[in-house]
Amino acid sequence: MKKTLFLILLSICSQLGFAQDSDKLISKQEKFQIYQQADLSYYIMRNHKKVYKNLKFVKIAWPVIQVIDNKNNSFYLNDRLIKTKAAPARMGFCGTVPHYSFAINTEGNEFIVTTDETFFDRQNQIPPKVVLSISKQQVDELYFVNLEKKFMFTENYGAGILATPNPRLVIFEKDGQFGYYTPDQSGNWVKSRLYDKIIVENSLLKLYKNGLVGYQGINDAPKYTTLTPFDNYLAQFEMPDGQKGYLDVYGVEYFE
Repeated sequence: MKKTLFLILLSICSQLGFAQDSDKLISKQEKFQIYQQADLSYYIMRNHKKVYKNLKFVKIAWPVIQVIDNKNNSFYLNDRLIKTKAAPARMGFCGTVPHYSFAINTEGNEFIVTTDETFFDRQNQIPPKVVLSISKQQVDELYFVNLEKKFMFTENYGAGILATPNPRLVIFEKDGQFGYYTPDQSGNWVKSRLYDKIIVENSLLKLYKNGLVGYQGINDAPKYTTLTPFDNYLAQFEMPDGQKGYLDVYGVEYFE
């Protein structure tokens, strides 16, 4: 009798598709849960049943869920786990944050980059701070990501853009080539390699070299023949050998 009852319970659990103890709970929502298995694939459960399984990629870009299945098809789900149209991620953020005013000035043979916080220092009692000084022998031209020599932004810059842009980048030109300076975690400014072209796309730097393209901060060494703008977490790419797939904002590739 006990053996029969055990087999019945085992069968019920198998049919319901309960998550295994070894599986990692990635997100617990009111109507569903997202798990990751040991092989790094994902599945989505609702009412103790696996609604979608063997997924390569799952991320919540509220109000939708962005997915790549095992056939490398990308699509969106709503909170009822029904396929739906794409939607930009909605994020809330605080408005009481620092406001910055960056400027590039010329002093003699140098470009001088300054920053000034203007929200909490409304009376401008603290003067602008020089953060970068570059000789004109090193660069021919210098400008910010808005392609101007003045740039104002808040600490919320890029909020809602999942491929996070860096507003503190300074783009330079030298002998018909392009690059950028960016501050590291210690506040030291680091000069990039040179590129054939740099364009600003959805606040990100798109880098071109030898007919290939990449995104700054995601793959600084261009490697794709084509690369689309990010749709929430994912951009589509094609490699020089014709392989196609998706690139996520963390730099992970998902090939067909």
